[in-house]
Amino acid sequence: MKTSPILIVDDDEDDRYMLQHAFKTLNQKVQLEVKSNGEDAIAYLEEVPTEHCPCLIVLDYNMPVLNGKEVLKHICSMEKMKDTPTIIFSTSNSSDLAEECINSGAFAFKTKPALLEELLKLAEEFLKLCKNN
Repeated sequence: MKTSPILIVDDDEDDRYMLQHAFKTLNQKVQLEVKSNGEDAIAYLEEVPTEHCPCLIVLDYNMPVLNGKEVLKHICSMEKMKDTPTIIFSTSNSSDLAEECINSGAFAFKTKPALLEELLKLAEEFLKLCKNN
């Protein structure tokens, strides 16, 4: 049986790499789908068959063209994505922004950590949201 991937959406190459590294360090078998912008993420989600939808979406907030909140709004409008947790992953630690994202449908709002050890702890927390990984 094919497991569902975790979708990572972030325009920053270093942030994408570090999050991928953290997930793979914790679980070599985890499947990752990585997009560098919101438009590609939406196109992927519209095309992916329901049975292969991501088990989790980790979505950067600050991206050009479509920011995380705009992508989140689109994800929340997709019936096949209604049970998929979406985590806004941002450099911001604004409680107002966090509240706004949660109220817009995000499962959680997490600030990107500066230390790899902290990122590994967050990635472990994220993996627990994927029941099949």
